[in-house]
Amino acid sequence: MADFFNPAFIENLGRKSGFVQRKSKLTTYSFLNLVLFAHQPGRKLSLLDLVGELYQHFGLSFTKQSLQNRFNHKAVRLLKAVLSHLLNLHIPSDIDKGIYERFNRVRIKDSTRFALPERYAERYQGYGGVTNFSAAMISIQYEYDLLSGTPMDARLTSGLSNDQSDSRDHTHDIAEGDLFIRDLGYCTADYMKKIDQNGAFFVNRLAPQIKIYYADQPDKELDLKACVKKLKRYNLPYLEYHVLLGKEAKLAARLILSCVDQQTYQKRIKKTQKQARSYGHQVSDNFRNRAKLNLFVTNTEADDLPAQHVQPTYSLRWQIELIFKVWKSQARINDLKEVKIDRFECQLLGKLIWLLLHWKLYCWLDHNIIRKKTTYCGSLWKYYKLAFNLSGQLRRVSLGYQSPETILSYLKNIPIKLLALEKKKGKTSYYQKLKPLNSRLWQQRQAISS
Repeated sequence: MADFFNPAFIENLGRKSGFVQRKSKLTTYSFLNLVLFAHQPGRKLSLLDLVGELYQHFGLSFTKQSLQNRFNHKAVRLLKAVLSHLLNLHIPSDIDKGIYERFNRVRIKDSTRFALPERYAERYQGYGGVTNFSAAMISIQYEYDLLSGTPMDARLTSGLSNDQSDSRDHTHDIAEGDLFIRDLGYCTADYMKKIDQNGAFFVNRLAPQIKIYYADQPDKELDLKACVKKLKRYNLPYLEYHVLLGKEAKLAARLILSCVDQQTYQKRIKKTQKQARSYGHQVSDNFRNRAKLNLFVTNTEADDLPAQHVQPTYSLRWQIELIFKVWKSQARINDLKEVKIDRFECQLLGKLIWLLLHWKLYCWLDHNIIRKKTTYCGSLWKYYKLAFNLSGQLRRVSLGYQSPETILSYLKNIPIKLLALEKKKGKTSYYQKLKPLNSRLWQQRQAISS
C-alpha cells in the first residue's frame, strides 16, 4: 500500500505513459490525487471545483481551460497504468479457504453496464433505440479472487462487447488449480475446454445450446424428461451424472441436476415463449423439460467438490452483484455529467481506482480482524458507507500528512459490530458457504444414475 502513495513511483508512471514530457507545475501525483478524491459530487462536479481542489491541496493556480487540456488520451493512459498497478498490489491477509482448500484461487467474474450520453457512441457504442439513451453504453468487466479478495481484471469496454466474446478473448492467466465461477453468458464449450486443458476447474450453469451426452454412451443424449421423473418420484435433492458436453468438444464433466419450483419454471417458459413468438417459433418439448431443472456442470473431482457443494459454490457468484450494487448506489459510478470524453474516462477510472483501493482495505479488515474474532464476515455495504467518511483521512495519507499504517490502525479499532454482516434468518452468508456444509437437504449423497 505504501508503494501506491509513493510520489516517485507515480511520477515514473507519468513519464512512461507520456502524461509528463517536460517540467510542469501539475505533477503526475497531484493529478492522480485530484481525480482519485474529487469525484464524490458526481454529475455536480465541475471544472471550477477541480481547479479549486488543486489550489486548496497543492497551492496550484490553473485556469479551467488549461486544466481541461490536461484531460487527454495520455491522462487516460496514465490512469489505466495506475489501475493495472493497483490490481497487482498485495495487502497481506490471513486467508481461511474452508472447503476450497484444494483450489489455488476462486475466480469470480461478471460485467455491469450503463447508458452514456450519445456523444460517446463512437468510443462506447450501445444498442441504439432499444432503451432511452442507449446509442452509447459502457461495460465494466471485473474479476477477483473470492478467497483473497485480490482484483484480477477491471476494464472499460463498449456496451456491445458481450460476455461471450470477452470470455473468448480475456480468459487469461489461467493457473493450475484455479476455480472459475462465471455467469451463463461467459460459459461456452470452448471456454470450459480452455480451462480444463490448462489444469484449472469450472463450476457454472449449462447453456441451453450445449448438448449433453452420457459418458459411457458418447452418441446418446441425456434424457432430461427421465431425469425430471426420477427426481420427483424418489423426492431426491439432486442427481449426478458423468457426461460429455458439446457435440464437437465432448468435454468430460460432472452434471448435477435439481428441480426448480413451479414459479421459476413458469417464469422461464413465459420469457422464452415471448422470444419465440417474435421469431415465429414454438417452444420445444426439450426446452420445457430443461426449464424444469437447474443444471450445473463442473470438471472437479467429487472428492474436491462434492455434488452437494456445487450449487452453493455457484451461488457465491452473487457476491459480485453486491459489489456492482455498491458501485452504483453508493459510489454512483454511473452518475457522471456529459463532459469531454477523455475527462469522462479519467473521472470514471479515478472512481474505479478509489473503489478498488478501498476494496483491498475491506478484504484486509475482513480477513484479519472480523473473521478472527467472530463467526461473522464483514459487510461490504457497511464498509463503503464508512469509506466515504474515511476518504478525507485516506487523502491525508496520500498527501504525506499521515502514514498508511494510520488507516490500518484506525480500522483495527472500529467496533466489529459496526462493520459485521448481520445474520438473517433463513439466509446463509457467503462466508458460511466457505465452511463445510451440514444441511440435512444435502446429506443424501446417493445420486442415482440410470
